[in-house]
Amino acid sequence: MSNLSPNKLFPILLLLFNATGCKKDGGGFSYDKYYASRPDIQNCVTGSLNSSSKEAVLARVNYIRSLHKLPAVVYNTKYDELAQQSALIGAANAELNHYPATTSECFSKDGALGSSTSNLGISLSSDVSNFSDEKNADRWLTEEYSETIGHRRWLLDPFLKYVSYGRVDGKPKRSSYGFVSAVSLKVINNEFADITYLHVNYVAYPYADYPTSLFLKNGILSFSVLYDNLNEWNNSYIKYTHTVVEVTSDDGHALLVSAVNFDNQNEGLPNSIQWKADGLKDNITYTVKIKNVEADGNILNYQYTFRLIK
Repeated sequence: MSNLSPNKLFPILLLLFNATGCKKDGGGFSYDKYYASRPDIQNCVTGSLNSSSKEAVLARVNYIRSLHKLPAVVYNTKYDELAQQSALIGAANAELNHYPATTSECFSKDGALGSSTSNLGISLSSDVSNFSDEKNADRWLTEEYSETIGHRRWLLDPFLKYVSYGRVDGKPKRSSYGFVSAVSLKVINNEFADITYLHVNYVAYPYADYPTSLFLKNGILSFSVLYDNLNEWNNSYIKYTHTVVEVTSDDGHALLVSAVNFDNQNEGLPNSIQWKADGLKDNITYTVKIKNVEADGNILNYQYTFRLIK
């Protein structure tokens, strides 16, 4: 699948930022838990992650994808250095930038390339703190600190074939915070998964029985059409101009749907409609109807259910 738009490779990704309060973990940071060799931010040394940290992120990403009946991705060690260098730039400067300036602390060409092709995340604290690899993946899904859903769309891209993960923890070079954990998940690649066998027509969030821990009640719901499973770019021609979104509970009550927005940006599957629904509760089955979607001059309607469960 080499006939995708070249813009597919370098879209503008969204930033995930989490500034935590002051907290201590009681025992210092467990570098051995995450690293084969320890990073040294002050001297621009990335360190290297151990296999368990990479496996934890991969397992979490694939668990999330399985909730949407999407195929598992594999881990590609080829881009570990790009991901580590990207995370180092974020950690050293205590900020996220998909296009870091050459004057940034610990700047490198590999780090810049990794940053432009990855989901980024950062956690800051006044004291040494442990931030789990799984939680980083969860935040990219829930978009806890974002009003847009670019991270989610990359995680749930049916054509995603592999990921690479970078992480750097320690004291930042340029910040008043005492501790930083910066992460980078490479999701924009030149290779795409063969999903010609996949019998999935859309990617909805949340979908079916869905862990309430992976959805924010006041968060953004989303839907993307998988109309062509041969060529990802062809899915950019889906139009939501006249689309109506309806959400009803199992007793027939219609929820207020607001903040409806849609686009065909090159972030994962290149079509998306998003909205918020007031009053969502656990253990209630909701029916979502997506009406008047246009594809190749045809009008399509979709319907699915979801239930938030603990």
